[in-house]
Amino acid sequence: LYDSSESGPFGSRADCSAITNSVLSEINARYAEPITLDYLSETIHVSKYHMCRVFASETGISIAKYILLYRVVKAKKALEETNLPISAVSQMCGFQSAANFSAAFRRCEGMTPLGYRRLMNKMGDKSSTSYLQGPSDVI
Repeated sequence: LYDSSESGPFGSRADCSAITNSVLSEINARYAEPITLDYLSETIHVSKYHMCRVFASETGISIAKYILLYRVVKAKKALEETNLPISAVSQMCGFQSAANFSAAFRRCEGMTPLGYRRLMNKMGDKSSTSYLQGPSDVI
């Protein structure tokens, strides 16, 4: 996943429509806040059904899945680079609760956030996540 200023599978893409790029940009900028389809469609001035159809056809995943994957990638980065409590990481990445975060993280990564942090600490190379690329493998 990329920040909205970068290009790549989850950033602004030349091969995607203005709708998809607007959705990506909006999510990347506001991932820590509650994001609804209604909010996105109002912000980019298109029907939410059309927006969802276009986004899924161009990226291969739903907007909801993208939001989840983007938040998990941001959480992984925070888990690797900080010693913040899991609850603080979950909050800063836009999850409603630590329990919701932990369940979503486990579904996406196959381990708990604490397990991931311990594994990264054990590996000693906090920037190495090559075996767990997650969402970037989707597209």
